[in-house]
Amino acid sequence: MLKAAAIAFCLGSISCPTYGQEMAAPIEPPDEIPADLEVVGAKPVSPAAWPATFIFRVGTGGCTSTAVGKNVILTAAHCVTSGATATVLNAGKTLSVTCTNHPGYGNGDPASDFSLCYVKDGLTGFPFETISTSISYPRVGQQVLLLGFGCVKAGGSDASFGVLHLGGAALLLRPENAKGFATTKGDAAICFGDSGGAAYFALDNDASRRLVIGINSRGDINQYSFLSPTATEGFVAWAIAWSGQNKASICGIDPSAKGCRPF
Repeated sequence: MLKAAAIAFCLGSISCPTYGQEMAAPIEPPDEIPADLEVVGAKPVSPAAWPATFIFRVGTGGCTSTAVGKNVILTAAHCVTSGATATVLNAGKTLSVTCTNHPGYGNGDPASDFSLCYVKDGLTGFPFETISTSISYPRVGQQVLLLGFGCVKAGGSDASFGVLHLGGAALLLRPENAKGFATTKGDAAICFGDSGGAAYFALDNDASRRLVIGINSRGDINQYSFLSPTATEGFVAWAIAWSGQNKASICGIDPSAKGCRPF
């Protein structure tokens, strides 16, 4: 994560989006903004406090991912090709997973940046994070928590990866329909390597009572982050179908899921 600076940073020839103090229309982030993002403006946290958060590897690439069920890892679609295998790493454990991307991601809806990955041998020893499908929260202006293993300098100049960071940002815009990013602005912003990590809403500002409200997708690597939101019909219907096909319960999607973090 990077600390928000006074000057906006852009990558290469990409132009920064223009933002006003009040938003009259949804922000459409440029598709060219690189996606392997890490998080800006955050502090290091112990992986032991976030045991369901995993480093996600495909070849030499690295993203962040989250266990949301005994046999389920959630990450970003841009981190892995649908149908491909990847590995997840946390607390010295390496597991192979097989991933399925949301069909909307490859069909004109970049905000459907989701991949659900099946863990054949299953996960044990820690509570799984719970996905929120409620549109009641977070509300505009409320804080969300961004978590990831990515870089920590504006613009991604440090090119670091592998240290878990956590930071807060205010929700600036939430999607009004099944398509569209949830947008945040704050001290924390996603950076290279944070992609696929979970964005959380803490009930009563208590991080132990947290819910996954989106997945880190992209941003300007300085202040603004764009999250693929879970509280949409498109995500929920797809997650239910994937769960049934793989016989894998997802916390927050399947009421019978076991081992979920209480909130």
